Amino acid sequence: MMKRPFSIQKIWQPEAKRSEQGAVMAIVLMLMALLFIVGWVLISLSLMEGQIAANDVEMIQAFYVAEGAIHIALNQLNQGVTPSTSGSIGAGQYSLSCTDVPPPTALKRIDAYGYIPSQASARAVKRITVLVNKLSPFQLGAFGDNALDMSGGAIADSYDSDLGAYGGSNVGSNGDVGSNGNITLSGSGTQVLGDATAGGAVNNPSQVTGVVTNGAPPTTLQDVNCPAGGYTPAASIPSGPNINYNATTGDLNVSSGTNLTLNPGSYYLHSLSLTGGSTLTAAAGGAVIIYIDGTLSASGGALVNPSAIPANLQIYGCGTDNSPWSLSGGSSSYLAIYAPNHRVTLSGGSVMYGSVIGYEVVNTGGGYFHYDEALARIPGIDPYEIVPRSWTELNP
Repeated sequence: MMKRPFSIQKIWQPEAKRSEQGAVMAIVLMLMALLFIVGWVLISLSLMEGQIAANDVEMIQAFYVAEGAIHIALNQLNQGVTPSTSGSIGAGQYSLSCTDVPPPTALKRIDAYGYIPSQASARAVKRITVLVNKLSPFQLGAFGDNALDMSGGAIADSYDSDLGAYGGSNVGSNGDVGSNGNITLSGSGTQVLGDATAGGAVNNPSQVTGVVTNGAPPTTLQDVNCPAGGYTPAASIPSGPNINYNATTGDLNVSSGTNLTLNPGSYYLHSLSLTGGSTLTAAAGGAVIIYIDGTLSASGGALVNPSAIPANLQIYGCGTDNSPWSLSGGSSSYLAIYAPNHRVTLSGGSVMYGSVIGYEVVNTGGGYFHYDEALARIPGIDPYEIVPRSWTELNP
């Protein structure tokens, strides 16, 4: 019998199988390495995202710490306390400063930093700055809570005492007036060089050069708290013939052409009466601020402010008394009156440089309202509030 020829294929077949098995092993190892790398990347990304999320949380916390510090400072200002410069809120700490903005404004700037977890070892820092102010009550030339009445050729216009005396280029058309009730403009020549805004209606709107608004939302006049400690002591009011002051009742009467000069400062009276051509003069050097919880009657006298700066003579009606107030005699007065519960009457051609705010404001006899726009920038009686659009987040 003949033998079958030797098969080369059979000789090499086992080695080929071993080669294929080795290739499969290499592919498996490569896949395992790839899966390891992918897994490592996914874990790293997960850890990184967690760290990023943690950082975001801490930045948000720092932001709220800084914002909380702003409100702490605002609350302390309204309590008459100097704002604290540092402290802790929640999981962080803050530092802040409160500085006066240079004149002529009466603004304050609060700068606050929030740190997480602490200022010494901060991982997150945020900074916020705001401007705050006590809004001046003298935003208009004249405002009557219940009514405003101008007649007999009365004219309202404006100027700015920070720019100098009234006249020439310092005469403007911002003599705005307003009322939560009606605004009555009557008589030939009566005119408002500015806007007229009424909760009720403005009659004779053709006598208004600016915008006329009827049915406006009400404006709230804040009551004024009378100073603590009782009426001004007798020693603070100069004595003399025809000057009668009772420190117990708070009644001050000046008569018979006598002049009473008050030095800069605050005074608290029950009533002020000027008769027989007498005068009350605000001395130079600062503001004379008078609080009255009863009656103001200057129908037979004059309020004199030689500085010609209305902010240097301010008169406030405090408490809840609603007796009428009157000024007359054709004199020129530089002052600001805020009497939310009183009917304030200007008669006899009185010329008022400043502002008059009252429950009712009546200007008869052709008197003038020269609104001093600088009064809108003086500190007000309201609590400190954040100035709109002043809130800013800055780089730490």
